[in-house]
Amino acid sequence: MMPLWLSAFLQIMREFKANTIDANGVIVRVVQLFKGHKTLIQGFNAFLPRTHHIEPAVAETGVLPPHLM
Repeated sequence: MMPLWLSAFLQIMREFKANTIDANGVIVRVVQLFKGHKTLIQGFNAFLPRTHHIEPAVAETGVLPPHLM
């Protein structure tokens, strides 16, 4: 059985692929999903353009800077 967080992450990616959410929407939802898990956020950064990297502090608080919303 798949962990709930993984199922939620895959659902976010399916919605992005289907163009029902944009890149910023993915970031917002992934930050909330991975809140408090800095290593997961850092791993997700590998797939983002440098201009959209999520800072470690955001991983702890779940609060995004305005340019990522």
